[in-house]
Amino acid sequence: MNPFDQYRGLRLNGKFFQKQNLLDQEYSIHNANSALTLEFARELFTESDGIFVQTSGSTGNPKDIFFSKLAVVISAQATNSFFGLSEKSIAVLPLPLQYIAGKMMVARAIVGGYNLIVIEASSNPDLSRIQADFMPVTPFQMINIIENQPESLSQIGTYLIGGGAPSAALIAKINQVDLNAYASFGMTETLSHFALANLKNTTDSPIYKPVEGAKIRARKDGTLEVNWPGITDGWLHTNDIAEIDNGGFRWLGRADNLINSGGVKIIPERVEQILDNYIRSPFFVAGVPHKTLGQELVLVSEEEIDLDLTSIKWDFKYQKPKRILVIHPFLRTVSGKIKRRATIDLL
Repeated sequence: MNPFDQYRGLRLNGKFFQKQNLLDQEYSIHNANSALTLEFARELFTESDGIFVQTSGSTGNPKDIFFSKLAVVISAQATNSFFGLSEKSIAVLPLPLQYIAGKMMVARAIVGGYNLIVIEASSNPDLSRIQADFMPVTPFQMINIIENQPESLSQIGTYLIGGGAPSAALIAKINQVDLNAYASFGMTETLSHFALANLKNTTDSPIYKPVEGAKIRARKDGTLEVNWPGITDGWLHTNDIAEIDNGGFRWLGRADNLINSGGVKIIPERVEQILDNYIRSPFFVAGVPHKTLGQELVLVSEEEIDLDLTSIKWDFKYQKPKRILVIHPFLRTVSGKIKRRATIDLL
């Protein structure tokens, strides 16, 4: 039995599309984004066992992952319950449908029975005519909305930031304008997020709390594991370095990004948090081959920058990059994430 059989259909842009009409494709939509949304909604209502979702490819080659439709419902219910989304709610989708974040927003709207407004998936979503309770965004979209549409910020009740960790600078801006915003933590393998962090009155290191049903633990090497019955097959190793804190965790970085320079292990994401206060253009730090150190810590920028690295207050001296390199343009995934390894290989 398809667990989506219990739901009536999808309310899209104020119009209700009944389940049977979706299955029979008895609708006429000329907007491409809306058409893709209805196509995926139809897929959820068909008798197929599940759905295939493609990973972003930011840490390797993109791959398809299969999920049962029951898993999709479990994940959707957890998010709707946490944010109090119900039939009277309105949510906005400014994300592409080909990846998990966009697909799960459609599933949540079906499960919750609320109105889903689909708008263009741009880097600066137009909110001028929008009034809604909930909207998922990327960090880049959130920055652009704050900087370019300050008059529209209050038109969204809650922002859910995903697709990358929010920087310290972004968290500070969110608190300056007093937004109700959460950071999500997850991956395609966990059907979007399995943990959420309230960014209100938060510094650069928010604490993520698992959603209902999900459990976390740290391995001996400091990397995080998650167990979410119905979604993960037992304990799933995330390859994320985390610090367990009062039932939640602080994210420190990715184990596959860890830099070993002369025997000193450096987490690049922490270095980037510090540098984020000084650099506005896209950048990242990485380790490049070195004859004696093994790896040399470097700052890689997409644009020329004038920055005195010696004037910055570091946690410890080895966090200071040895050199600044410029690579233009960075290689990115379709969803906009920087491909660190592939970009470094351009040197």
